[in-house]
Amino acid sequence: VFREAVRARLRSVHPVGLLLSGGVDSGSVAAVAGSLLRSGEAECPEFRAYSFAFDELLECDERAVSGPLAEHWGITVTDVPADDLWPLKDYPEHGPDRDDPYLFVYQPLLDACLDAARADGCVTLLSGDRGDLIAGESIYDLPSLLWTGRWTTLLREMRTLSDWQESSLGAIAARQLWRPIRQDLWPPERAPRLRRLAGRLRGHARRRPGSGEPPWLLGRWDDLDRAALRAQSERSPSDLGTAARQRYRSVFSPMHMWGVGWSERMSARRGVGFSDAWSDRRLVEFVLAIPQRVLNTVGDEKRLVRRAVAPLLPPAARDGLKKTDPYPLYSRALRARAAPTIEGLFSPSRSAGREWLDSRVLSDHYQAIVEGASEHHCLWWAISTEAWLRAFHEPAGDSGSS
Repeated sequence: VFREAVRARLRSVHPVGLLLSGGVDSGSVAAVAGSLLRSGEAECPEFRAYSFAFDELLECDERAVSGPLAEHWGITVTDVPADDLWPLKDYPEHGPDRDDPYLFVYQPLLDACLDAARADGCVTLLSGDRGDLIAGESIYDLPSLLWTGRWTTLLREMRTLSDWQESSLGAIAARQLWRPIRQDLWPPERAPRLRRLAGRLRGHARRRPGSGEPPWLLGRWDDLDRAALRAQSERSPSDLGTAARQRYRSVFSPMHMWGVGWSERMSARRGVGFSDAWSDRRLVEFVLAIPQRVLNTVGDEKRLVRRAVAPLLPPAARDGLKKTDPYPLYSRALRARAAPTIEGLFSPSRSAGREWLDSRVLSDHYQAIVEGASEHHCLWWAISTEAWLRAFHEPAGDSGSS
């Protein structure tokens, strides 16, 4: 199914490109595309790949895996120097889109790859964006191991989860066994009162101190959160098992569906079309129809994908496909290179002028980060919103503000 999804996206009278990392998702696209082109099952004038190249932050570099894979299939790779393309580089050149305030952390890097692809004549750029959603994520079907008598495997996976999450086996059993079994036997849509009670409990849980809400945020968003969760739950097909329903909600969540549109806009504004074989409808239907334990297991993430593409991978890549995180590039920018830009965005804060956040608390938090503290995971959202307001909106209270 995946082979057909890739083949359909290689049809072109122009060169086709691929954002290639060392991960499973884009690596699988590269391997299948190389196989299709070599066998003559797909045709395009040229197939090229574009990869981030780190020479200073070597922990972010993925060429040790992507390089042998591309060489094996004769794919021309353009290495895009990445060490100096840090977040907010040359701001506001790589700013947000008018349609919404989200600014990709690594936008300068993405733009450089898109520009390189366009310069090479590529009008379509493939990616592995949704591979995690379709074939990975932390979605495990432990109840099916229980029902099918795979008890040794079940215990091993529970112990692995217990180590990863630093939780007791009892807590893992409650979350991964009892809760899914209860939902299968007594789905929330058959018990409105139970659903309403669960919603209230979720709301109280989010109000607990340390629940993750940014300390600088003014106002609460619990009602919106609950409405979104309820809408997702009601949309998922009731004839699927708990793990498959969880995957369905993940694949079709409003945030991830919005992300596809965002990717298309970001590519289009650099003159390139965006395409992702992992978003193919046939592939989604397939992964929702098979037992989730076959697709993804604890300690053997994306097991079905890895086994499917293994014959197409050279030895150097077969055991090494893994995603690296360019977080060190972001961390270095946050604490040094981008600090003047960030301080300028918050002086004064347009969000504070709209009473969305407390600028003093946010400023204190950022100064602590510069001095070595860890940042709140929502900090970048505040930075993105400030950049968007400055680009497209007047200060609150001025004529023309919205």
